[in-house]
Amino acid sequence: MNQSQKLVSFGAALGLGLALSLPACSDKPAEPTSGGSGGSTTTATTASKGDGKPTDSGLPGLILAKSVFDDGPTPSSMVLLRPLSADDKDWTEESIVAPRESREFGLGNLADGSPVVAELDGEGEPTGEAMQFVPGPTGWSLEPASGEVEWPRNSAGKVTKKSYEMKGGNVFHKAMWWEPAFGDPGILTISANMPYLQIWRRGSAGWTSETLWTAIVGGKEQRFRDVEIGDVDGDGQDELVVVTHDAGAVFVIEQTAEGLVPTELHRWEERIFAHEVEIGDVDGDGKPEFFTTPSEPNRLDGQHQAGWIDMYRHNAESGEYTRVNVAELTDRHAKEVMAADYDGDGRVELYAALEAEGTVDKVNAVRRWVWDGEAMVEDATIEIDGKMCRFLVLCDTTGDGVNEIIAATRKAGIFRIHQEDGEWKTKKIVMSYMSGGFEHATYAFDWDGDGKDELFVASDEQKKMNMFRHNSETDSYKPTGIASWKGSDYFVWNVMPLPIGK
Repeated sequence: MNQSQKLVSFGAALGLGLALSLPACSDKPAEPTSGGSGGSTTTATTASKGDGKPTDSGLPGLILAKSVFDDGPTPSSMVLLRPLSADDKDWTEESIVAPRESREFGLGNLADGSPVVAELDGEGEPTGEAMQFVPGPTGWSLEPASGEVEWPRNSAGKVTKKSYEMKGGNVFHKAMWWEPAFGDPGILTISANMPYLQIWRRGSAGWTSETLWTAIVGGKEQRFRDVEIGDVDGDGQDELVVVTHDAGAVFVIEQTAEGLVPTELHRWEERIFAHEVEIGDVDGDGKPEFFTTPSEPNRLDGQHQAGWIDMYRHNAESGEYTRVNVAELTDRHAKEVMAADYDGDGRVELYAALEAEGTVDKVNAVRRWVWDGEAMVEDATIEIDGKMCRFLVLCDTTGDGVNEIIAATRKAGIFRIHQEDGEWKTKKIVMSYMSGGFEHATYAFDWDGDGKDELFVASDEQKKMNMFRHNSETDSYKPTGIASWKGSDYFVWNVMPLPIGK
């Protein structure tokens, strides 16, 4: 997930805008739920190193979407890290875990392919009636399904089964500070397994979440995979843009005083994973476009995974969004894109980290597209080591006033990319033995106000949260460990700033 140098993210509304399944490629908005002030609320479980409260350091903290597997699958969770002082080594840690309601079901399909579930008996066979998940104002429920059901079986002849965390999903794919247009700010989260868009606020009883929106967005997998916030229709108020698995659905969500109003722009008939959305004004007209990265479903067998990049533009006359393909990637795909104005000309460029998993002769590549007046055109490809790269960051770690692109790869280290005399240059600034991870979540901002951006990196392979600072004399980067999780089985999905005093 990339960043655009914003300490506080913008937009959105409080209120539940419940979306049921809409037709493919529909631009029909759903009605906001009546009542207006929000959906169900739940109180989280918390644990802390320190007192779990805001510190008086006068410095920002960090929000981590962090899944922990020490005791098997768990509900969605996040971690807040807060500095105690300007001494960058001393941070408190607060873990926030969504309420648990685990249920295991056998997985089946109706004749039209619609997914159903059923309770399993002691032999692992479906028992009782087949049911379908249904979203509602207080969360998800189950209703009887009608029709013949096929129950797929594994190689051992057992019905395929899956566990669901009914109250909050089993992973936060993103957690970030959010200043809504209506109501108090808090931490915005999107979840998977059971998809919830929620806002979390601290009260006297601890952290409480409010469910703002949920929807049917897939079949076997129901994932809100990414969310970005910006004024994509040019009406002067920010919208939320959400992409999903496993139908590759794309939503634009308006905020109103009565609640969130989602519009589904596109949904694939095939099983498609939309990994990321990025917002940026590429043509300089003052109204940003947004980009999505759909692909074939994730593969874990080392084979290549095809994908593509789409651009959506709002048409003021029709009020609709036009989808245009930017790139077809037949033997690789992009899980990471960044919309950023690297050269400072007032127009955003699009950068994509093209993965090379399953290929023999390819390595990671950062590819750039620019607006030529009519369309997005490819104008550069920068190769870096490794096969996977899932975070690109625009920043200035050296403090020289020149933008850099930081690329965090899975196993090949972290690279700094910049232009020099019209040519793209790359330098490995962090070795793989110092930092790595499947996601290798990375964020950058000027944490201490010295004019240089620090890199905050989830070094999952090293079981650490690291801060990397640039040394001007040696042009090297020194790590400082600000959290350690030795012996823990976990996964950090994203890193975002926590405002001062929160």
